[in-house]
Amino acid sequence: VNLLTGPKGTGKTQQMIEQANQQAKSCNGNVVFIQKDARDTASVAFDIRTIVWMIFPAIENIDEYIGFLYGMYSSNHDIECVFIDGILKHADISLGNMPEFIERLKKISKECDIEFYVSISANKEDLSGIDQTGCQYLTRTTGKYTKRMEMQGGPVMDALLRYEKMSGIKEQKEKGPGVRS
Repeated sequence: VNLLTGPKGTGKTQQMIEQANQQAKSCNGNVVFIQKDARDTASVAFDIRTIVWMIFPAIENIDEYIGFLYGMYSSNHDIECVFIDGILKHADISLGNMPEFIERLKKISKECDIEFYVSISANKEDLSGIDQTGCQYLTRTTGKYTKRMEMQGGPVMDALLRYEKMSGIKEQKEKGPGVRS
């Protein structure tokens, strides 16, 4: 089980998406990306199965969440990697019951040969109750996304820059009104 920790707003989701996209290119099986809402799903590679957690409100506790993961695997034995973004926003999972959740993920990982990646909006020190055996803490990258976020004002600016690039607004500003490339 791979854990990516850090305070909210430090680029964990973007790093999870980048890592999922990389896994989709390099692994032989399927990759699944679970997140609370549909935000940022456009940057997830098309061959990754994206699950929006909000559409499963009946799953309310760890037992049901683990059952969901087993059910997902039972319908597709080719799943190799599962990315769970922002786990503290799913079901009733909290820092208090995180050690139990991680232990159960380790069990699924071993039984089904699935590699889990989990992002947690907390510091590593807040997870001291987790048995580190079978866990790996991923380091947050300081790649172009994080640097741009710090330099240009965050995710809103990042989205604006992507929109301008896609729509040709920047070129239009440079060439003048009514002229589009």
